[in-house]
Amino acid sequence: MSGVFGVFYKSAEAAPVEALEEEARRMAVSLRHRGRDDIKISTFADGFIGHVLKDTGCNGLYQDEDGYIAVLDGRIDALSGAPPQGGGDFVLRAFLDAFKTCGSAFLAGVTGDFALAIWDPNGRELFLARDRFGVCPLYFCNPAHAFAFASETPALIAAWPAMGEALCEDVIVDYVAGAVSQDHSETVFRKISRLPPAHGMKINAAATSLFQYYDLGEHTARAPDIYAREGDAAAQFRFLLNQAVDRRSHGSGEVGCMLSGGLDSSSIVCLAAKTAAKEQKNPLLTASLVYGYGEGEDESFYIDAVNRKAGHVSPLRIDASHVAAFGEVDKALTAFGRPPFSLNCATASLLIDETDQDGRVRILLDGSGGDEVVSRGANYLVELAQQGNVLALWKEIDPDSLGAKRTNRTEIFRTLMLKHSPLTGPLRSIKKMALGGTRCDGGVLSWAPFLRGPARCLEAPERYEPALIRERLSYGQQEHLRELLDARQALSLEMLDHQSAHSHLEVRYPFWDQDLVEFCVGLPSREKWRDGFGRSILRRGLADDLPKEVAERRDKYNFAGRFLSSLRAADGLQRMSAVLYEKAGLVDPYVNVEYFRTVLANFKDEQSAVSIQNLYALWRVTMLSAWLESRQSA
Repeated sequence: MSGVFGVFYKSAEAAPVEALEEEARRMAVSLRHRGRDDIKISTFADGFIGHVLKDTGCNGLYQDEDGYIAVLDGRIDALSGAPPQGGGDFVLRAFLDAFKTCGSAFLAGVTGDFALAIWDPNGRELFLARDRFGVCPLYFCNPAHAFAFASETPALIAAWPAMGEALCEDVIVDYVAGAVSQDHSETVFRKISRLPPAHGMKINAAATSLFQYYDLGEHTARAPDIYAREGDAAAQFRFLLNQAVDRRSHGSGEVGCMLSGGLDSSSIVCLAAKTAAKEQKNPLLTASLVYGYGEGEDESFYIDAVNRKAGHVSPLRIDASHVAAFGEVDKALTAFGRPPFSLNCATASLLIDETDQDGRVRILLDGSGGDEVVSRGANYLVELAQQGNVLALWKEIDPDSLGAKRTNRTEIFRTLMLKHSPLTGPLRSIKKMALGGTRCDGGVLSWAPFLRGPARCLEAPERYEPALIRERLSYGQQEHLRELLDARQALSLEMLDHQSAHSHLEVRYPFWDQDLVEFCVGLPSREKWRDGFGRSILRRGLADDLPKEVAERRDKYNFAGRFLSSLRAADGLQRMSAVLYEKAGLVDPYVNVEYFRTVLANFKDEQSAVSIQNLYALWRVTMLSAWLESRQSA
C-alpha cells in the first residue's frame, strides 16, 4: 500500500508554479499516513504526479529519459504473463515499456492489486487504471481547467476545498438504508468520482474517456465449466489458494495473518504456516481478537485449534472485550473520509493497531472475500428445485449451513419448491400478481419508514441490482457473478484499504486473486455445496490442512449479540439520544427522525422488540451525524 496523486492542467494556461507547488504539498501532506518511508513528486509542464511510499514491495514512482512518468500503488503478480523479477523501479520501467509498445492494451497482461497512473509527454495525455476487483482505490475530480486524482478523497479536498462542498444526497440516503448503488463511480461528494474496478481512463486536453479492460462475466461465459472438466476440482482449488497466498507473501518485511477462527482466515493461516516452516522462516504471526475466556462469546475454541494444527505460528491474542460500537469515532471518520459501513470497524481497527504496535510484521494476510469468492453454494439448492429433483434437494438441505437455525428442513424445502420448481410456475405468477410491489437488493421495501421522503429504491430499483445475465451460465454461476460484481464488494475493499492506511502495515487479500476468482465462478454449483455443507470446495480441498473442528463447522460467529451489548457500552445510549434530539437538525434532511426516536426508546426499554436491522440503521444514522458534524467543524 502507498498513495498516488497528481494533477493535469488541460488548458494552455497551466496554474502558476507556486500554485502547483502548493497543491502538491497539500495532497502529499493529506496522504502522508499512507506512505511514511518516502515522498516523491515529478513535475511536467502541465502538472505533477506524486507518490507517498510504504515500502512493502513494488510501489513507487519512476520517470524515464523520455519524460514518461509512472506511479503505482499496489503489488503486481504478472506482467505479460510473467512474474516481475525486481522491485518498484523495475516494474515501473516494464510498465512504461509495455505502454509505449501497446498503449492501454498492455493492461490485459497485468495482474495484481494496483492503482496506476502514467503521463505520456508525447501525446500530452494522462492515463489511469485500477485493478480488476477494486483492491486499490483511486478517485478523481475536475477543478477549474484541470483533472486531479488521488488514492483518497481528502487529498483532493485538501488541494481544492470546493470539491468537497456539495454532498450526494442519494449516496447518503443509501448509506442510512444499508444499500449500495451499482454506479461504481458515485461517491458521497458530488464533484468527486471513483474510477471503477477493471477500468482505465485517458485524459487529454480535448476529452476524457473511460474504458473497461476486463470483464469477469465475459471470461466465465466463454468457458463456464472448463475447470470442472480438467480434473480434481478440490485439488485445483487448494493449488490456486496456496498460489494466491504465496503471491501475497512476497515483499519487504515479515508476513503475518489475521485469524478469526472462520474457514477463510483459518485456510490462509494453515497454508502460510506450512510454507514458512518449509522455507525455515520465523513462525507465522497470527493476530486474533478475543473477548475473554469462559464467556463462550468468541472464537477462541476454533482459533486455538487452528494454531495447534498449523504448528509453526506465533499467536497474538488481542482483547477486544472493551470495544464499544462507537469506539474511536473520530479516528474512524478520519480514516474513511466518509461515514463507515462496517459495524465492527472499531474492533477491526483495534486488531490493525495492536498488530502494528507489536512490530513483527509489515504485511498482513486477511481472509476477507472468502465468502463471496468461494461462495456458500446455496444456489445449488435452487438448481435442484428448478430441475424438480426432489430427493436430492431434501438430502442437501441443512438449516445450520444456510444460517437458518430457527427454520426446519421442511419449511425450507417447501419454500424452494414453491418458488423455483417448474411444477409451481403458475402458482408463482398468481402470487406475484396478488402481492405486487417492487423488491431490490436486501429486501429494501423496508427502507421507506425511516427515510425522509420517498425511498429512491422504490423509484429506480435497477440502481441497486447488478445488471448481469449470461445465457450460457447456470443459475448458480449467474448469481455468483452478481455477488462478486456487486458494487458492495468494491466498496468493502475500499473501506478495508482506508482502515489500515494509517498503520505501518499493508493488508493483502488472497481470496481476491484473479486466477482463484475465475476458477470459483467457473465451477458448477455442485462443487460448492455438497452433502449439506456450503463452501464444499474449500472444505474438501483443505481437508488435510484444516483442523477437523473448523473444516466441519457449519455456522459463523454471530456478531449481532456483541453488537447489541456494545451499543449500550460507554456512552452509546447518550450518543444516540443526542443525535436524535439535540443534534437532530444534522440528519433530519435525510432520515425520519421520529421513527428512530421510537427505535431508540424501544431499545432503552429492553422489554420491547426491536429488529436488528433497525438498530444497524440507527448506528449508521449516528455515524452519519458524527461525520456531518465533523464537516461543520472543519
